[in-house]
This record gives sequence, structure tokens and C-alpha cells, in this order.
Amino acid sequence: MVLLEAKSLRKAVVPSTLIDNPSPGNLQSTRLALHVNEDGSSFLVYIASGCHVYKIQIGVEDSFVSEGKEGLLIPEYTQVLDSALLDRCPHRSEIQSIALAGTNSAGYLVLGSVDSFGHLIVSKQDTCGKDCFVLLLALVLLASLLSCRKACEESILASDCEAPILDRRAASSCLAWQICRVQLLCVLKYISIIYVPGGFFVISIADFGHCTGKMSYQCALLKFSDVDRHTYSVLPPDSGVGEGSWTGLCFSPSQWSMAAVANSFCKSIDVYDQDIHLRTLRTLWYPSSLNFVQNLSHGNENSILAVTEGCQLTIWDLRMKEKGGCLQRIYGSIGDNLYTVCSSSTGNIAVGGADRTVTIYDPRRWSALSRWVHCSKYEITGLAYSSIDPDYIYVQGVDYEVFCGQWRESVKVFSFRGDSNWLGFSKSSDRDVLGGWSDSGSIFVADVVAKETH
Repeated sequence: MVLLEAKSLRKAVVPSTLIDNPSPGNLQSTRLALHVNEDGSSFLVYIASGCHVYKIQIGVEDSFVSEGKEGLLIPEYTQVLDSALLDRCPHRSEIQSIALAGTNSAGYLVLGSVDSFGHLIVSKQDTCGKDCFVLLLALVLLASLLSCRKACEESILASDCEAPILDRRAASSCLAWQICRVQLLCVLKYISIIYVPGGFFVISIADFGHCTGKMSYQCALLKFSDVDRHTYSVLPPDSGVGEGSWTGLCFSPSQWSMAAVANSFCKSIDVYDQDIHLRTLRTLWYPSSLNFVQNLSHGNENSILAVTEGCQLTIWDLRMKEKGGCLQRIYGSIGDNLYTVCSSSTGNIAVGGADRTVTIYDPRRWSALSRWVHCSKYEITGLAYSSIDPDYIYVQGVDYEVFCGQWRESVKVFSFRGDSNWLGFSKSSDRDVLGGWSDSGSIFVADVVAKETH
């Protein structure tokens, strides 16, 4: 069996100029999403407070993990590299949940946010750091190019322009390349935009360094329709009429365009394919958590949904019409509500709640594989399987503690605590990196790796 250990535990403070007083959190800590950059140089933490979503960039540095009393990990302070308010999530009521969708495209993420009335906004977010802000300045200039695009396409057919940036052999197969060139001097970065017939743009960034006296270049080819094709807004079927409540959001792990939104007071689950409403599932109790099930024999990862409602775990098949789509209903202890559900790469489903117990279910027989009784001091409000080994699970309680343990043997491996109640807590989708945001404004990021054995 693989052994896990914490490689690092960092603590950063959200600048008070960005968020002075965070809005009160719900029992479910679903207002944080975490992403690790491809080069592993930094973590991107998205948090929601009030009607806004913020992005915090935390650097990755070599650090030594120390332990305190009872084996608790002691975090090391680190600086926030960058922070910003995202302007593509204009909600009118308090945001309850945010989530990141897994995409195969490098350089950007798909971020979803849902407010207390079920209004869903999905937006495209860049991940390449500060240079993306310079790139956005260049994108502003694209609007002016579009107005004359048709005339430029006609004129380019009669001209023979050279391609100083791109390979000449590649340019020869696309007629001529350059119809106009716009240069912008901004913070010693020279930005050039070259239009290519067919709606494509080539953006090059030249960065001049005074210390070295050398010029470095970056070049990107993109289509204008890619800029905003992943940004859309969806109103709930009832147009947001009624009383607001907790709402949850999850994306399909294999198809980012498939999203499910849970509305607690409405006792409903709305399923969308981008901005198209597919169907509404009606629950018997107030839903408190939802998750697309992975690697299930009953269907693909886009069709099976696990939902906790009251003291029950319900499994829904989006393709089934009988029983309103409810495939299975598993009853827990009466009065002990469930607050979180997650699924592993092997298909096992874990739930936790007021009984402070983690229960693992086998989807082939819908019976309990294991019960880790009273593993947490307080109610369990967050669960996540390890991406390294699904025999490990991360547990987050309503108090400050978060721990990792082996659910088969009911053994804790390591744990750490925040400095106040959690407003948001999440795990990276493809790596064992945990992120938490506390009420005091602190962000904790734990990087877990497989332990080296000799």
C-alpha cells in the first residue's frame, strides 16, 4: 500500500484591501476552488464572498513540515503573489458554491459559480499568471479589428504580406498572414496582434529586460470565438423567484459542459449542458451535497449523480424517466443528516455528516464497505478521495480540523487545523493538494505526496 505524507503546509493571508470582512459561510464549505499550475510554480485559489469571486495566487517554495502537539502539522507563512477581483461573475445575491471544471486545454480554466437563488455563471479563467493581464490588454484591441475584418479579408487576397513572426512555410499554406499590426508599449512589453483569415489571431509579446539587455518572445495562436465561448449565464427554471438558500454545484469529470446545481429550499437538482437546461430532479428532502459518480457500471460519468438529502444517500440516473430518475435510495440513521458526498476513481461512494462517521458504499451492491465511526470530533462537512491512492480519504469537520486517513483500517495519517471556521474547502481534481479558507481571512494549502520508502 502507498503511504502518504504532507510535503508542505502553507498559510497565507488574504489582503484586507481585497476582502475586508468575508460574508458568513454556510455549514457546507463550498466557496473555494483550487488549481495547481501545470509547471507547479504556484497555486491558484478561487474564493467567493458576497456577490464576488476573487483569485489568489500563492507561490510554491521548498519548506519543511514540522509537527506540534498531537501530531498536528504546523503551517509556514507565505506571501500572496497576486490577487484580483474577477469581473466575469456578476451575481446579484450571495454566492454559495464555486467549482472548477476539468478541461483538456492548457492556459485556462472553466470556473462555475452559483448564488443563493440558483443563478449559474460559468466563465473562462486564464492560468498563466501576470502575463495574461497583459494579454487581456491585447484582446481589447481585437474588437477594433473585427469591425474592419471583412474589408481586410478582401484586401489581403490581393496583397502578399510577409510573416515576420511565424514560420514562412506555415504561412504559405494560409494565403497571406499579416493585414495589420498594432503595437502597444505597456510595462516594457511590446504586444503585436496579427489577424489571420478565418477568424484567427496571432498575439506575440516581447519583453525587454533592462538587466540583461535581451528581448524574450512569447507567441500564441487563438481564435476569437475562443475568448468568450466558455462564458455564459443560466437562470434557474423558476427565474430565481422565492427564498434564497444554500446551492451546490458540480461538473462532470469527463465532460466539463455538464453541470448540476442543487437548490436546498426548492428540493431540486437542475442539470445543464452549457446553457441548455436538460432536466430537473425532485428530491424528498433538502439536498446538501452532490457529486457525479466516477467509474460506475450502471452508466457513464455524465449520467449518474450522487446526492445527499436529509439522512439519505440517493443515486440518480439522468437517462432514466421512471421514479423521476432516482436509481437507488440508501437510508442512514434517522436524525443524522448527511452533509457531504464524494466518489473515488474506483467507483466507491463516501458520505459523512452529523453522526461524525465516514461511510463507504459499494455501488455494485449498494452496501456499506466500511464505516469509520466517530472519526471526527464534530460534524463532517467535507470529504475527498486521494488521487494518489483511493484507499485514503481527506475529512474536513465543522470545526477547524482536517485530516487524512485510511478508511479501510480507520487510521489517521496526519492532520492540521485552521485558525477559525472554514468558509471554503476543496481539493484539486487531479492532485493531492488541499485548500481551505477560514473566517479570519487565512488560506491554508497542503501539498500531499507519496512517501518514499527505502
